[in-house]
Amino acid sequence: MVLATWFALVFIKPFLRIFVKRQVAANEVVGQTLSIFALLYGLLLGLLSISTYQSALLAEDEVIVEATSLAALHRNTQSYDEPFRGEAHEIILSYARYLAADAWKEQQEGKLPVKGDELMRRLLGMIHGFVPKSDFHKSIHADTIKLFDEVRHARLKRLAALIVGIPDIMWTLVWIGAIITIMLVLLLDIRFMLHLLLSGAVTFYLGVMIFILFALENPFRSEVGVSSEIFHTTVAIIEGRWPTQ
Repeated sequence: MVLATWFALVFIKPFLRIFVKRQVAANEVVGQTLSIFALLYGLLLGLLSISTYQSALLAEDEVIVEATSLAALHRNTQSYDEPFRGEAHEIILSYARYLAADAWKEQQEGKLPVKGDELMRRLLGMIHGFVPKSDFHKSIHADTIKLFDEVRHARLKRLAALIVGIPDIMWTLVWIGAIITIMLVLLLDIRFMLHLLLSGAVTFYLGVMIFILFALENPFRSEVGVSSEIFHTTVAIIEGRWPTQ
């Protein structure tokens, strides 16, 4: 954005200045207009930034809920007899490993991870097919069903975060606002080097703001987004390697 603005400053500004060439106190008029527009545009960027930041925090919270519920679900299934206990252990461990590795890579590419569906269906079939034979098993099984539902709901919310984002119409407003801001800055009649510095500073900050919106809009697709570290911890817990390693 800075390079594009500097290019426009050299090659496009002379044509834009034609519109204000005969205007008395043109800098004051442009400055007042720029101030009013910057207030409105800054409000838009601020609200979008807050919205995307809150969405990223909610996505992170759901990931934490999914990971902790998954660890608790595994702990619960270890109270069952074989072969249910061993089969549940393998499915939950496979699911946790998939989330920590392959699923996160797919999410970073903007894809919906689908292998987890099969593992969750297998686990759901086992849970619904289990018939408790004692009051102890009835109590444990009720908790297992509750924990499984928590994992499933958190998973659905995590997947929804991959789809939900800033509407296209709002992105259009962002880019239109950026273009108008740059055009108003270019209309100022000041020394070239000072104009170069001021226009570069304004567009650099605009570029950073828009980059942050892009990064927070997709919390699983950027380095500043949600990390898969908690699922690596969950894998360690299920494998019995926590907290010694």
